Amino acid sequence: MWKVFISDYYQALRKWLWEVIIGPIVVAVGLPQQIVNKAINIPIWGWIIIGLSTVFIGQLLAYRSLWLKLRTDALDNWIEKYQMEKGELPTLPDYLHPLVANYKAGQPVSKDIRIITPSGQAWNKLLPSQQKAWRDLVRWKGEEPEDYLEHMRQMFPKTPKGAK
Repeated sequence: MWKVFISDYYQALRKWLWEVIIGPIVVAVGLPQQIVNKAINIPIWGWIIIGLSTVFIGQLLAYRSLWLKLRTDALDNWIEKYQMEKGELPTLPDYLHPLVANYKAGQPVSKDIRIITPSGQAWNKLLPSQQKAWRDLVRWKGEEPEDYLEHMRQMFPKTPKGAK
């Protein structure tokens, strides 16, 4: 019984595909009838594979943007996140300009930017999120931010030994 039902369904589907979709395309394109007949006589498993492949490719394309969003959300570095989303490097925020050399406003960041060791006053003026952005920039360049911060601490004025 199921075999008859599936066979009838398959025949009706082939007829519908021919009358509604394939027939008008063949007429418009002008394909020879022999090629069309061979394509229509594909066994049912062939049509199933074609249909599943189409659905699979459609799902991949539909979820690509979701995958990209999840991947960029997982990134912690603001430079890498911007590059993943936009496909280009960002410009430096204004608050980081005093902490770098070899940079002109409006240019994208590059590995050639020279990081300046911040003074204690300049560092304390930055908000925690701005300090994180500076650390991200230093890490993105492949350097260690704690080295710069330790150098900054070494430059703090020292209290003389005899003074109170």
